[in-house]
Amino acid sequence: MALIRNKVKPDGRPYLNPEDELDVNTLTEDTIVCKCVNTTFGDVLEAVRMGMTTLDEVIEWTNAVTACQKCKRLLGEVLDHALVVADPFA
Repeated sequence: MALIRNKVKPDGRPYLNPEDELDVNTLTEDTIVCKCVNTTFGDVLEAVRMGMTTLDEVIEWTNAVTACQKCKRLLGEVLDHALVVADPFA
């Protein structure tokens, strides 16, 4: 697996490739985690700030993973990171 580095959609938004290894240093709130429904790291952070702590809760709230399901592993890793860095007062 390769580390994720500077992947950008044609509209300029950064995204994660589900086949790559997560490098949390590349995450910004507008980084797309699920390209099928455009779920971002910011969406995951917001879910955590609202009290969601499980992958199933985040999937239900964001609709991520509901199309092709390729990003499920990656979404779980992003959620783990969000649980560590989320500021509940942001």
